[in-house]
Amino acid sequence: MVAKMAEKKKDKPQTKFDKLVEKGFEHYDKQEYEKAEKKFIEAYKLEPEKMDILRILANYYLSLGQFPKGLEFIQKAIELDPNDSIALMIQGNLYLDSKDFENAEKSYRLAAEKTPENIDAWFNLGELYRLQNKYDEALEYYIKAEVLDSSDIEVLVNIAGIFDLLEYTEEAMIYYYKIVKLNPSAYMFWGRLADIHYYKSELEEALECTEKIVEIIPDDFNSWNNIGYLHLKLKNFEKSKEILLKTLEINDEYPLTWSSLGELYEELGDENEAIKHYEKALSLDPNQKDAIEGLERLKKNEK
Repeated sequence: MVAKMAEKKKDKPQTKFDKLVEKGFEHYDKQEYEKAEKKFIEAYKLEPEKMDILRILANYYLSLGQFPKGLEFIQKAIELDPNDSIALMIQGNLYLDSKDFENAEKSYRLAAEKTPENIDAWFNLGELYRLQNKYDEALEYYIKAEVLDSSDIEVLVNIAGIFDLLEYTEEAMIYYYKIVKLNPSAYMFWGRLADIHYYKSELEEALECTEKIVEIIPDDFNSWNNIGYLHLKLKNFEKSKEILLKTLEINDEYPLTWSSLGELYEELGDENEAIKHYEKALSLDPNQKDAIEGLERLKKNEK
């Protein structure tokens, strides 16, 4: 996305340059890209050595995937000020998007050297390595970014994702919990936490995380089904039945819920009801694994 210049003070009269840039952004926001480009170029012709317009044009061409043009303008900016970390970052972004990882790394490293407190430089180095599947190196730089701002959710998400990918489950959980603490409505991370707890046989914790999801999305029938199923596994049979029937009120064509009810009735020793619910699940999805396995168990019991 094109990076906008800092807002001008309201009491400062706008120059012709300012008006052209402002008009360019108006066109850009309306996706009138040719008109936006025209205004930015007019502004550039007025002040060809102004860093702001060189950065804006580079970002503009980056956003449209026109990397050679973007590089042309950002390299002019770097010639004017080789220590400008913002320009170096933009140059890195241009190289990264064109898959020139070597030059992207050089640009980001220079930006980080010039301004070590710039979280974006470290984050982008992490992105660079992640895109090359170099996960240990990516983690190193994401964690450097986290040190600078431990509340940056994008950084935390990427760290959690890599730990999860590498099957460092405990580390991943630490970061998922950091994320939901900062953003309690991030339901997808509550879901991932629920999954991890479930596979660790931590059913109470899985239940707590899943209940967070339905607080955020009250009609999420998949999560309601999971709550009902977790109560089943915890031997809370009446609560399980109540929740699973509630799930069917939201979506009575969800095969997993019919299968969960089948398993519930199987646990309660009501084989006829179990068979009926398993068969209903299979009528909705002939490949429903839990229902197939449930019916096979019941057939074995008959022998």
